[in-house]
Amino acid sequence: MPQHPVIIPAPRSLEWGDGSFALPAQPAVYIEGFNSEEQSRLTRTSSFFRTISLVDSRQAAHLVVARDPAIANSEGYTLTCSADGVTVAASSADGAFYGLQTLRQLLPTAAFDSRGVEGADVPYCAIEDEPAFAWRGALLDVARHFFSKRYVLSYIDALAMHKINRLQLHLTDDQGWRVESKEFPLLNTIGAVRARTQVKSWLKVRIYENAPHGGQFSQADIREMVAYASDRGITIVPEVELPGHSTALLASYPEFGSAPGKRIVAEGWGNFDSMISPLPAVEQKLQRLLTEILELFPGPWIHLGGDETLIEVWSRNEEITNYMRAQGLSSVEELFSQFMTRLSDWLSSQGRILVSWDEAFVNDEGRAAPGVVMAWRGMDIARSAAAANFPVILAPIDSTYFDFAQSDEPGERWATEGPTTIQKVAEFNPNPSEWTREERDQIIGVQFQVWTELIRSEEHADYMTWPRGVALAEVAWAGAPADWSELRARLDGHLPRLDAMGIRYRPLEGPKPWQLEPVE
Repeated sequence: MPQHPVIIPAPRSLEWGDGSFALPAQPAVYIEGFNSEEQSRLTRTSSFFRTISLVDSRQAAHLVVARDPAIANSEGYTLTCSADGVTVAASSADGAFYGLQTLRQLLPTAAFDSRGVEGADVPYCAIEDEPAFAWRGALLDVARHFFSKRYVLSYIDALAMHKINRLQLHLTDDQGWRVESKEFPLLNTIGAVRARTQVKSWLKVRIYENAPHGGQFSQADIREMVAYASDRGITIVPEVELPGHSTALLASYPEFGSAPGKRIVAEGWGNFDSMISPLPAVEQKLQRLLTEILELFPGPWIHLGGDETLIEVWSRNEEITNYMRAQGLSSVEELFSQFMTRLSDWLSSQGRILVSWDEAFVNDEGRAAPGVVMAWRGMDIARSAAAANFPVILAPIDSTYFDFAQSDEPGERWATEGPTTIQKVAEFNPNPSEWTREERDQIIGVQFQVWTELIRSEEHADYMTWPRGVALAEVAWAGAPADWSELRARLDGHLPRLDAMGIRYRPLEGPKPWQLEPVE
């Protein structure tokens, strides 16, 4: 009996039939019910066929892509293959795109290389599918180590094939500012470059590479990446870190800061006392800077960090403490809450939604800014946010931080902590039974994070992301932990697709000889 193709993430409902439909070398494609812009998008993103022929009737088509308003989930789809051909139906272009990604996995591995397929037998099947979560995310840190536009575009391709629909670009931090600003041009010169970089170690022993590191996306680059991602069902969510993790900003424009003195773009890792001032005059400048960011990223969300803030620095500034008292606030914790809430309110006036790390939800004095809570410090704080009726994205450090080592075997690549194995990622439960139904309803999604303090190259980023990203995609789509043994078996059929795409992932059995951490 022939073995059926592997589909990842696994569909909600899948029935195989007996037989297959032969797609010719140049399949005829009929797109029905979508406007011209959507038709163009679906044609562009179906490039896994070497060539296609668009036709104007169902009867002449080998592949039909049709709008079906009856499919309630906008990212859901159906896919059927029979003797009459292949049909993908969805109520939106995003759903149709996901249906086509599933079709791609029914084709030979050549559908994932640069040539595409030229004729293929598609097994008879009936698939009904939809995601459990609206937010299925990935974070790529380009602030600590800058990666090229070309790499980000390839990263988007890899996310899209796994039906991940949010890419959080960590664009700013102590170690660099990675998006061009025309309003504040010193961010493009001072903020985008550091003189040297801490290597090999994490926090205790500091060893430096004495060479400048820098890079920045132009505004044209950003617009290109945003459009490319949108074609593939992905919203890019910019992250601008504040009020902490802001050394690169303050090195460029000290007037944003809450403490006097000249700063340099941070060269090492850790947490710094570089804090943006919460005073209204600074906030007005900050709004100008953020307005420029919002114009580049049209999606609903912007992430403003709010994490690891050394807000006690504010108490050392007389002007800030006078302002705090004038506002009737008794602590810098309350001032932080007010600052983040004002930013959230301003974003709402711009038609946007604040996303922040969970410190902006809970601090020593209670709740802070409204918006979406990205919970990284564990499931307990995630539950607290959900119980307070905040939308929650699960990003727990112990299961979704891909800067952690993938094993504790000798030769594993340098990492901040760990290990976080692919099995641990696959078995993460995003729907804990001990939560109430109302609390679980506040979970809008799951996200993995690729922090790059010790990830210095694009090849290393591939190695740390995949195939753990495959496991997280499976969990996020299903809204449930994966059966590791079953997923492990399917990965054997899936990893050749990553090879075809040129993704330099970590093999399940361990690093290849050239992927081992070099011995010095």
